[in-house]
Amino acid sequence: MIDLYIHTAQALSHTFYGIPYFLFNVVLSLAFTFLVVLPFGKVSQSGKFQHVSTNNAVFAKLVGFPLLIGVLLTYGMTLISLLSVFNKIFDLGWF
Repeated sequence: MIDLYIHTAQALSHTFYGIPYFLFNVVLSLAFTFLVVLPFGKVSQSGKFQHVSTNNAVFAKLVGFPLLIGVLLTYGMTLISLLSVFNKIFDLGWF
C-alpha cells in the first residue's frame, strides 16, 4: 500500500507542474479530516466516554500522539505539494 502511494506521488508530482499531486494531497487531507479527526472530536465531546479523562498522560500518548503525527504528516504533505507547485510554476529554485 505504501509503495502504491509512493509510486502515485512520484508520477503525479512530475505531471503538469505537480498540480495533480497537490489535488491528490488535498483530497487525502479532507478525507483524513472528515473520516478520522472530526468523528474522534465529536466522540470525545459527546460525553459517551465520561469515565475516560482526556487530561491524563496515558490517553495523550496512546491516542493523541498518533493522531497528531497523522495530522502533521497529512497537512505537511499538502503544504509541501503546494510549495512544489509554486516552485515549478514560477521556477523559484527552492528544492
